[in-house]
Amino acid sequence: MNINQRKAGVILAYLSIIVSALVNIINVPLFLHFIGVSEYGIYQTIGSLIAYFSVLDFGLPSTIIVFYSRYKTSGDKKNMENILAICSRIYVAITIAILVVGVSLYFSLDSLYVNSLSKSQLLNAKQVYIVFLINVACSLPFQILNAILTAYERFVFLRGTVIFLTIFQALVMVPVVLKFPSALSIVIVQTIFNIIMVAARYFYCFKILKVKVKLHFFDKNLFKSILKYSLFIFLNVIADQLFWHSNKVILSIFSSPESVAAYSIVFQIAYYYMILSTAITGVFLPKITSMVSEGSSNKAFSEMFLKVGRIQFILLSCVLTGFILFGKQFIYLWSLGKTGFECSYLMTLMIIIPLTLDLIQGLAQTILQAVNKFYFRATMFLLIDALNIIIVIPIAKLYGGVGCALVTGLNYLTFIIILNIFYVKSLKLNINSFWQQILKISIPTLCAFLIGTSLNKIKITNSVLEISIKILLYLIIYTAIAWLCVMNTYEKELLKKPLAKIKNTLSSIYKKL
Repeated sequence: MNINQRKAGVILAYLSIIVSALVNIINVPLFLHFIGVSEYGIYQTIGSLIAYFSVLDFGLPSTIIVFYSRYKTSGDKKNMENILAICSRIYVAITIAILVVGVSLYFSLDSLYVNSLSKSQLLNAKQVYIVFLINVACSLPFQILNAILTAYERFVFLRGTVIFLTIFQALVMVPVVLKFPSALSIVIVQTIFNIIMVAARYFYCFKILKVKVKLHFFDKNLFKSILKYSLFIFLNVIADQLFWHSNKVILSIFSSPESVAAYSIVFQIAYYYMILSTAITGVFLPKITSMVSEGSSNKAFSEMFLKVGRIQFILLSCVLTGFILFGKQFIYLWSLGKTGFECSYLMTLMIIIPLTLDLIQGLAQTILQAVNKFYFRATMFLLIDALNIIIVIPIAKLYGGVGCALVTGLNYLTFIIILNIFYVKSLKLNINSFWQQILKISIPTLCAFLIGTSLNKIKITNSVLEISIKILLYLIIYTAIAWLCVMNTYEKELLKKPLAKIKNTLSSIYKKL
């Protein structure tokens, strides 16, 4: 049962990503059309501000999974109940602290957005803020439920509820936005569905799994271990939030809601671009951990690093070059041609080009975790984020979102250079060989891009059909060139296996018919 749960969990995780992306693609033009750019900007502004509260779980879910699973494996029910009780109390304390800070911040919104929001917009923003804060307060203490479900490997229920409620929420959102076109309506619907999800997980944990939460004794050593284990996970989460949300918060203070709305497009594209890469590296942690335990050589790590990096580059360069070719038209259609989104294309490129350089080296993050050196990346990421905020504030006043994106992209490039030095000095990875290989295989990629430029000559009355045909043709061109000029035997086999399974499945269905 556990093995089936894991396999189904992986499939459902990818399905969840696809469903979330599709819903998001539909929602953005829906919201822009019915509630307007300004209202959508307010929604993104307050959402980015509240996002900082949502990360204040101090990495507890991952910590609970590790310790709870350990006690569960040994059959230590007393400590299973005890750690849940201790962490529940920590969550309650965190939630109370967040509510105190959140209420205090509420009374500061007038001064915070005095230069960027009108009086009516500010009133609307305050209402949205209250509902968002309620959403966080209702969901944060129950993050423990996610950890329990993961520890019990109930991935089908965990992922399945997310997919079902995401689809159902999208269906409900349409008539609600049609009837009540406002950012407040969107946030209320999201909060209601979030509460429904919490209730479903609560019922499953305590009624189906019969989980018990009981404080038998306060274990000081366990408490210290929890805090120690959570620290660097928390630092990395904080750094991640600062990187993705600080520019929107700064723009919301020194610019207009429209500029925040335009920048939010950048964030959403970059987010799904990043998921494409991390979905590959995420499955390598057990393998890398085994290599560390077996005392594998630096050469073995470098070979694995290059093998995975090549695969990521082949995938991401297809998306990146495709976006360079058709991204401007895609954003125009996605934003319904609304004024103010013209710069989103340029800002997206400023972010995802340096991001690509880091993502193709994603396995190095996994190696850092396996050898317990992840603290360096987390610490450096925080420092770069702090530097970014200091520089972006005056830039946002002068050059708006484009200036913010350029500064962030350059700072991220600096971060990548520092990481590469660390990979050489500490992990002993052969970085020179890695970049030589990437440069070598980028030449055929560039040829595919140059051929793809001719596709923009295609003009069809239906714009959606036009861009769909362009993307499909470019995918065919890129795949053909990659197959003939880039991919080695190992990479071709990776592609052949799923294609063979699809072919066999279709053949089987055809025979039955």
